[in-house]
Amino acid sequence: MFGPALFDASVLTDSAKPEGRRRLTELTDDGNVRGIHFFCVNASIKTQFEFVQQTWCNNPRFAGLNDNKDPLIGDNARTDQTSSHMTIPRRPFRVRTAALPRFVRVKAGAYLFMPSLTALHFLAGFQGNRAAVI
Repeated sequence: MFGPALFDASVLTDSAKPEGRRRLTELTDDGNVRGIHFFCVNASIKTQFEFVQQTWCNNPRFAGLNDNKDPLIGDNARTDQTSSHMTIPRRPFRVRTAALPRFVRVKAGAYLFMPSLTALHFLAGFQGNRAAVI
């Protein structure tokens, strides 16, 4: 993570308190640069990273929900579709939020190849006992 925090995270400890809820709803962007560097290492981009993004994060009907993309990393508030909401299970009634903005903006991305140890041994022309090198 980089940049200063946008708000004091202690307000999230009890969202039932009106003061904490009010402070969260009144948040505005202060113009400071902040974010997170995300790195993901997978054996299969298609069946791991892309699957999670498409099937879990950006599927508004995942696990029987309706119009509920992931509230933090889902592609909410896209111009080519309706905005997503979030349903919070509560008793006696669940709570549905207003339309969610897009919280995450991707600035850059890359899919990079990282060869296995077997491939590195092959490329290096290593002929000996692989276990000794690992």
